[in-house]
Amino acid sequence: MSRRAFTLIEMLVTIGIIAIVIALLFPLITSARRGAQTINCTSNLRQIGIAIHSHASERGGYAPLGGMIIVPSSFVGATSISAALEDGARNRYDYIKSGSPLVREVIMPLHGALAAQLGMKYTRFDSFDSFEVEKHSTLADWSTFTCPSARPRAPSATTFVIQFEGQTMLNVLNGLPFDFALNDAVFGFDCKPSRRLAGKLSKVHNPSKTFLLADAAPPFASMAFRDGAPLFWSPEAPPGSPLTLADAFVENGRVTSQVKLFDLQRHRGRINVLYADGHVGEELLTAQGLSGTIVANW
Repeated sequence: MSRRAFTLIEMLVTIGIIAIVIALLFPLITSARRGAQTINCTSNLRQIGIAIHSHASERGGYAPLGGMIIVPSSFVGATSISAALEDGARNRYDYIKSGSPLVREVIMPLHGALAAQLGMKYTRFDSFDSFEVEKHSTLADWSTFTCPSARPRAPSATTFVIQFEGQTMLNVLNGLPFDFALNDAVFGFDCKPSRRLAGKLSKVHNPSKTFLLADAAPPFASMAFRDGAPLFWSPEAPPGSPLTLADAFVENGRVTSQVKLFDLQRHRGRINVLYADGHVGEELLTAQGLSGTIVANW
């Protein structure tokens, strides 16, 4: 009996053909994976947008606070901060005990404020200490606040900082993933007349073009934001022409942030944006592409 086996040449030819096929398919697989990650990111932003609007419908039209929260210095050590936030009836925002000597009560971090709307009704937030304990056992449940393409990720991003009229800073960390930056003009609060809307969504003049959240990342993988700096863009220019993310991109001083938050690599030169009317758009990461994404126009 005779048996036919592969010759060395035949085996090498087969391996070569397989290698060529893999080389041809690899870009398609990579592109498909990136596309799926972008869709996942868009879906997460859309879910956050629904949760924000649901929260606002239960709080007289107010979204949770985030970004920079400036209150009078007289409230240092106060039992309640609701009066400082002009929320004496406590029906606009959610509060938890702080345990800090600066102020005994703070607002709920964005993750906790939207937990019920995102289906995490079991989560307990009766004090900041319990929030800290609870978060570590349920990190996987907070993936809605992440983008699968985010590299690097801030492993301990906070969503707000309380400042007592420039004199004292209270860093409130919530240690949960947050791969998006806030629009401080919408979410922020200032006890003096300013361009911050304190979460009042009905005051947004152009909701289809004014953003709430957008893709963002710290510039270094080692940055854990332990200094309490949230990810946000903030308006700095006086009233006049609309302030846009293009102003932050070119760094002309009209819209600023504590770091340059634009991530050119995350979605191949594009950025996913959640707008105030609830829709999510994809914009080019160029000055021209961001010129229609409004930060403040009031």
